[in-house]
Order: sequence, then C-alpha cells, then structure tokens
Amino acid sequence: MILSVVMAVYNGEKYIKEAIDSILNQSYTDFEFIIINDGSTDNTLAILESYHDQRIKVISHQNVGHSKSLNVGIKEAKGEYIARIDADDRSLPERFSKQMDFLSIHPEVVLVGSNANIVDDDGNFLYTTQLSRLIDNAKIFEDYNPFISSSVIFKKDSCLKCGGYNEEIVHHFEDKLLWANMFHQGKLVNLNDILIDYRLTPNSASNKTKKRYRLQKVISNAYITGKSIEKADLDNFLLLSKLSKRKKQLLYYNRIASIYLHQNKNKKLAFQNLALAFKAQPFNIDTLKLFLYSFFVKQTSKNQNIQ
Repeated sequence: MILSVVMAVYNGEKYIKEAIDSILNQSYTDFEFIIINDGSTDNTLAILESYHDQRIKVISHQNVGHSKSLNVGIKEAKGEYIARIDADDRSLPERFSKQMDFLSIHPEVVLVGSNANIVDDDGNFLYTTQLSRLIDNAKIFEDYNPFISSSVIFKKDSCLKCGGYNEEIVHHFEDKLLWANMFHQGKLVNLNDILIDYRLTPNSASNKTKKRYRLQKVISNAYITGKSIEKADLDNFLLLSKLSKRKKQLLYYNRIASIYLHQNKNKKLAFQNLALAFKAQPFNIDTLKLFLYSFFVKQTSKNQNIQ
C-alpha cells in the first residue's frame, strides 16, 4: 500500500518544523510528503526549502484557502492512502506503522484516526482524548466531529468520490463534511492509541463564540442532510469568523484556562491564561466567572510539557 502525506500551510513558521520533523521521524518510512504552501508571507517557504529529504514535494501557489490547497495536494498524491497532518500538530513516531498495519488487515475501512494528547500553544499537556472507536451512525456528524484531522489516514479514491474537501466553507468544518460523506463509502474507525499531539492555538478554528457555534451547527447539518442553507445564516457565520486578534486571544485564553480548571486541575497555568485573557479584554464576564470558579478548584496536577 502506497502512502501519501498531505499538509497545507499558511504562515506556519512558528510550528511547522516540529510538524515536518514528526513525519520524517516516523518508523514507517515508505511515503511521499506533499506540502502545499498556500501563499505564506512569513518564513514558511524558507523553512520548507531548508529540507532536502527526497520524500518531500513542495507546491507553492497564491493564497486560495485551506480546503482548496488540500484538494490540490490530494489530487497530486500518488498514494492509495492519504495521511493528514496540520502544520501546528505532531505525529508520534509509531503513528503510520500502527495505522497502516490496521488498514492492511481491514480493507473495508476507508478512514482511520486515533486519539491524541491535546496541548496548548506552548506544548503544555492539557488532556487526552477518548474518541468513539467505530462510527456506526451518520447522525453523529450532526452533533460533533468524531475525528481529529491530523490523525486520519483515508483512502484517496473514497475521498475523490465524495468530491474532496468542500471549498465553499473555508477552514471551518470542511473536515467534518468530508468524513460525513465518506461514511457512505465504508467503515470509519478511531484506534484507541494516542498517535498525535494536537495543539490548540489562538488561531484554532475551534475557538468560537456561542453564536458562531450555533450557526456552524445549523450550516454543517444542512450540508450533511442535504437541506438548503439560508444565505443570511451563511453570511452571518462568515462575518463572525473574522474575529479581531484581541477577540481570538480572549477566546483562546478563556478556553485554555477552563480546561486547566475543569479537566487538568492545574491552577497555576489556569491563572496564567486568565491573566492573559484579562489583558486581551479587561472585565470580560466569562473570564470573571472562570476566575471566581478557580477558588473552588483544588490543584491535583503538575505542569507537564511534552515537547
């Protein structure tokens, strides 16, 4: 079985070396690595050109968006299987070996993902996912995305039969829509193994306001069920997606502080993120609620860094 790894990157200089190195250091070595540079204006291209591994193929074009770039990489791929990795995540060394071994004895599976260590922007451990192993009902996609994009390997032909990534909804929930379509092509499975480090950053698409979250669910469910989408809903969603830098920082730091308080029980790092949230926007009600809640939390976890 031939494997192609596809990554699309836009201005990823901060983390991309970690992501690339994690792929090149896989115990499974028989793959090509296609990297789409989506019009980066930072030092990304220079970092890409510093690698001289024959498995790497870099394609640079003007900025067209994440979905279109991924489709370019998939169409260029020679492999029967496509492995995904985002430029701010890391694959653990045995990822490809375990997933390709599984696929070799389960030809009915068209997509396999895994669990992940969730880390913050600095690489500090937050928690470990516990994802559903077998996705046996398409309705699950109407509620949430049961796969982490950087953990999946899928059959190229199944992806292309579904039309690839949806290019209308750019970098918001294009993964979930593709997985929902691929559900009808064969089995979708998550391995119990932890095979990636998934990084939450201020620019993560999953950082969202409550209103944007509600609109995302309405729009994604319309795509999945084949219903018509109200233009006003789509316009409002895209408008709400254009958050200011301060708003992105506020949502991110509140989210990370909440995880440290509710799941990780690390008050020290929770306070550090709450301080940054207050700096981004003083007197935010959600930040104040988290700060008050912190006095009822008992510290049970030490700071960990898994870099």
